[in-house]
Amino acid sequence: MKKLLSFAALALLIVGCTATPVQPPAEKWQTLDTGAYSLEAPQNWYYEDQQGIDSKVGIFAVKGEKDRKARFISDLGEYSNQLSQYDKTDMVSYETLDGKKAKIVVDRKDQLVAMYIASAKTIDLSGGRRLEFDLCIASDHLKNEEEVQLALKILRTIKFKK
Repeated sequence: MKKLLSFAALALLIVGCTATPVQPPAEKWQTLDTGAYSLEAPQNWYYEDQQGIDSKVGIFAVKGEKDRKARFISDLGEYSNQLSQYDKTDMVSYETLDGKKAKIVVDRKDQLVAMYIASAKTIDLSGGRRLEFDLCIASDHLKNEEEVQLALKILRTIKFKK
């Protein structure tokens, strides 16, 4: 009997850990399009391009909030942050999002949720050459677990332009 209960508990744990994340209800969320990829976010969020030097930079933020709370900074370029400084934090996981391997980091000490995707965007050049661009999206100054969970839900909705 103990073996059967242990097996059942293990099966439930495996199913719970591998289940597809619940997506937000479409009627309350919107698509925020960057041109290279999009994210789903609550209706009160917006996306705005920022001036980058050698990459595509932008912010996702809550409308009407001018401070740093509840926002993401995105960087799509050749030298995007790989988040290796967070490899020993609260949570580092690897997930496949829209067909690409994503590293997701949660660091509660730094109040950070971030995602890194290597080769998120590829551009074919003449002569068979290719440019590979990595993507890092990070949100910091998260106040509580509710904001951490919202940030994770938003990041997991990523869709890349083909």
